[in-house]
Amino acid sequence: MPEWMINDLKTLGISAAITWGLIQAVKPALKLRGVGGERNRLIIRLFSVLFGLLIGAVVHPALVQGPIGPGAIVGAGLGAAAGGLNAAIVGAVKARLKIKGEL
Repeated sequence: MPEWMINDLKTLGISAAITWGLIQAVKPALKLRGVGGERNRLIIRLFSVLFGLLIGAVVHPALVQGPIGPGAIVGAGLGAAAGGLNAAIVGAVKARLKIKGEL
């Protein structure tokens, strides 16, 4: 596997994991502010994409060992995709568990 692909996969994984952790920290703050329902889901998805974008822009240039520039743009795209997928997958799993009556 080419090195650039390995770095892209690392960026996706790192961005998804850190984004998930940050979102878990944001959720209680939203509950304290009384945000619920569709608005809560919208804010969580938005923050997930934004956190992923920022993390990818920082992590990817460090992995490719280059200056901030095109590597940051690629990393931002990969991070935003990881954050969006993270939010979508967690939402789908929760919906599936809710249908089965386990949640």
